[in-house]
Amino acid sequence: MSGLLEKKVALVTGAGSGIGRDIAYRFAEEGAAVAVSDIDETGGGETTAKIGERGGRAIFVRADTSKPGDNETLVRTAVAELGGLHVAVNNAGIGGPSAPVGEYPLDGWDRVIAVNLSGVFYGMRYQIPALLEAGGGSIVNMASVLGQAGFRDSSAYVAAKHGVVGLTKSAALEYGQRGIRVNAVGPGFIRTPLLEKNMTPEALQALEGLHALGRLGESPEVSELVLWLASDRASFVTGSYYAVDGGYLASEENDQLHPVQASARLKRQCAVARRFLGSLGRRSRRLDRGRLHGLGAGFSQAQRPERWVAGRERPRQRLVDGGGLGVTNLFEM
Repeated sequence: MSGLLEKKVALVTGAGSGIGRDIAYRFAEEGAAVAVSDIDETGGGETTAKIGERGGRAIFVRADTSKPGDNETLVRTAVAELGGLHVAVNNAGIGGPSAPVGEYPLDGWDRVIAVNLSGVFYGMRYQIPALLEAGGGSIVNMASVLGQAGFRDSSAYVAAKHGVVGLTKSAALEYGQRGIRVNAVGPGFIRTPLLEKNMTPEALQALEGLHALGRLGESPEVSELVLWLASDRASFVTGSYYAVDGGYLASEENDQLHPVQASARLKRQCAVARRFLGSLGRRSRRLDRGRLHGLGAGFSQAQRPERWVAGRERPRQRLVDGGGLGVTNLFEM
C-alpha cells in the first residue's frame, strides 16, 4: 500500500458492516489509526478486531449518531486514545418506512431525519473543532444517488440525503480557508451480504438493470473513492458531490419505480404494454429494458390500463441500498 493516510487518525461511523466496514479497512491499510463506530457492538467489534489482525490500529466506540452526546463522546475518545483527528467519514444511516408523503408515519420521518441528516450535522459539529485543532483535514459525508434524485415512497430518506449534500456544501464554504475539505459521496445500489440475503434473485436482477453498467456496485468501489477524497491527493477538492453509481443517475428515465415491482411483474406488464401500445415500438423497447415508470406516458387517464392509473395501491416493500446501504431499506449504510 502507498500509505495515503500514514500518521493520520480517521473516524468512520456505521463501520460495523457494509460500506463503512470496507472504508475502515482501507483506511487502516493506508496507515491510518481508525476509530470504528457503530450502534451495533458486535459488528463494530468484528471490524476492529479484523483491522488488528491485519496489523492495523483501531478502537471501537459505540455511538448512536442521532444523539449529539454520542457524537461528542466519539470524537473525544478518538482524540484521547489515538492522538487527534484528521479524517471523518459520516456513513451511518437507516432506510426507514416505505409510504407516500400523505401517509408517511410521523415517527418514521423523525427517526430517518434524526439519523441520516441530524446525525451528520451532529458529527460535523464535534469533528470540525477537532480537525481545526489538528491543523485541518477532510470530512466525507455519505449521501446517496437519492441525494440527487427522487424515489417513490421514500420521502424521508430522499429529503435527508438531499440535506446531507446541502450541509456538505455549506460546511465546505465555511471551513475551506481554515484547512478543512468537506465532500459528499453518492453510492448507487451496492451489493452487500445483507442485500443478497433479503432480496430475491429477480429483485437483484431488476436492480442491476437500473444501472448503465448492468450490475450492482461493490463496497470496495465506494471505499476507493472515499479514500481518495480523504487523502491529500484530493487537496483541491471540496464542496463536491461524487456519485459512484454505475451510471444510475445518467438515465433521465430512472424516476425510481421500486425494483421489487419491476422484478415480480416485469414480464407480465411488458406483455400487456406491448399489446396496448401496438405499433409504438420505441415505447415497447423502453419497457423491455425494465423502465416501467414510463408506462402510460402520452395517454389520457381514460386510455391507460387500470393498473397504470396514478394513485393505485402498490405493494410496499423494504429494500436495501448503497447509500451506504445494506441494512433495512434499499438505502442503508
